[in-house]
Amino acid sequence: MGDRGILTRIPRSVKILFLSIVGSLWLLLFFLFAYTFAFQLDLGDASEAELSIVVLAAILVFPLLLLPWVFAKPKIEVGERLWVRYWGVPLLNLDLHEIQSATIGQVRASEFGGWGIRYANRTTAFMPSSGQALELTLGAGERILIRTDRADELIRQIDDAKGSR
Repeated sequence: MGDRGILTRIPRSVKILFLSIVGSLWLLLFFLFAYTFAFQLDLGDASEAELSIVVLAAILVFPLLLLPWVFAKPKIEVGERLWVRYWGVPLLNLDLHEIQSATIGQVRASEFGGWGIRYANRTTAFMPSSGQALELTLGAGERILIRTDRADELIRQIDDAKGSR
């Protein structure tokens, strides 16, 4: 096994999640810095600056806006490719030929350190709650667990789509 960089070993699903979170935080910081800069332009002294309640509320509301996104069940679409989306945002896009097997599995928060989108032991789990999941095993040995109540239907769709190629 050759010397591969850390970025080539991180699963695509985790890279997309990481970039989404980091991008959102950068945007929040950018607007906070832009606000404080613009606010201080007219001040004679920095000690006169006050953080308005509107800006403080915006900073506190931002994490709360992420909660429904984290605790919603992902939408899984099977066509020529398999897509996993949260609130319309694609987090995983797989070619069906990458999928070695699709089975019904179970996810529990205790296995991954909590609910949400987690990664442990070469397994990426999309789990807003504990319960039945679609378990995908990829050719590279990675496992993907996606919390859903319709795993059996999705397995049939994947098998049908792979068989029609």
